[in-house]
Amino acid sequence: YKARYAVTPSQSPVPYSFILSNFGWRRHPITRQLAFHTGVDLPTFADAPVYATASGKVARQGWFGGYGWTIEIDHGYGIKTLYGHNDQLLTYAGQYVKKGQIIAKAGHSGLATGVHSHYEIRLNNRPANPSRFLNLDIFTACKEW
Repeated sequence: YKARYAVTPSQSPVPYSFILSNFGWRRHPITRQLAFHTGVDLPTFADAPVYATASGKVARQGWFGGYGWTIEIDHGYGIKTLYGHNDQLLTYAGQYVKKGQIIAKAGHSGLATGVHSHYEIRLNNRPANPSRFLNLDIFTACKEW
């Protein structure tokens, strides 16, 4: 259980924040087009630490268009997390990171209206609502397995 919990997203990438923009259909704040928002937006302050929400291997990182400076972590079991709109990336592709490790500094790169962390969870390459994974403990996390 401990090993599986370590690779299960279960905390916020930016503590003491709240969901500013939910997962699902919305009008994009910049393009004003109706689009599906594949993650949640968590406001924070410039250069705030962004934490890995689960242990895993950095699958890729760099500039991802509208996401700006982004990190994607593969946690195994078909689970990936994505952290967008960063100001600075503190990892490299292929690096193994632990749950709770600082991986980036928050910013507003890409298509962003202000400083925040765009956070996505993908299950078998399909977007999943990250709000169901925020603040899980080992007992509630096992319900997601």
